[in-house]
Amino acid sequence: MKKVLIIGAGAIAEEYLRVIKANKSIEVSCIFSRTFSKAFSLSKKFKIKYTFVNKKDLTKNRSLFDAIIIAVNIESNLNILKFCLKLKKKILIEKPIALNFTKNKSLKKLNKNIRKNIFVGMNRRFFDSTIFLNKKLINSKQKRIVEVYDCQNERFFPKNKFHTSVRKNLMYANSIHLIDYFNIFCRGEISKVDILKKTYDNKSFLTALLKFTSGDIGHYFCDLNYLSQWKVRVGLNNEIWSFLPLETISYYDLKTKRK
Repeated sequence: MKKVLIIGAGAIAEEYLRVIKANKSIEVSCIFSRTFSKAFSLSKKFKIKYTFVNKKDLTKNRSLFDAIIIAVNIESNLNILKFCLKLKKKILIEKPIALNFTKNKSLKKLNKNIRKNIFVGMNRRFFDSTIFLNKKLINSKQKRIVEVYDCQNERFFPKNKFHTSVRKNLMYANSIHLIDYFNIFCRGEISKVDILKKTYDNKSFLTALLKFTSGDIGHYFCDLNYLSQWKVRVGLNNEIWSFLPLETISYYDLKTKRK
């Protein structure tokens, strides 16, 4: 049985604990949090053997776990991850790893095998709707046009719940969930990206065209600080698949006009 350390004692950590509890091949052997009362409460609720609040004690006892799940506040992800890399274990971390691209890229200097050691929890990949379409298109050779409609609005990230650094980096910290749909449905490598950003009436709009070596095309639309709804469309020669909301999927045949 694999033993896991979970870092964090908030709502996300508790969700992980509930899921792992149903998996007989995994055991959460340790929990680490700066707030002992929260960590102890979860350790008691989920019968976790060891509770740590000190990094030195955790380092000394790293033989107690085989892998790490990081489930802390977004602004704390990077610092916690840098510490965990020293423990030389496999790591699962909630998105985003860092709050901007530059900081994210700097991690490669800390760990050359970062792709083998760190796994990011991109949960939209595991929606039933996403899995369904992936299976549906697995043998399709038709070129695809993937359209992603994004919006980020600071009003949905109140100051009393989200750190200022998170609110200032919504385009990276939260849009990554939507941008990941290009990784999911577009094949090959990105060969070219054209970006256009415009501002009208104090509202910012960003579009990007992504070209892939497979011939697939990605088209990204984002309204910044504007109220809209997330949507994804995957178009082939004669059919369109739509995710609106993302948890659902609908189909439209361009030839027969049937849904």
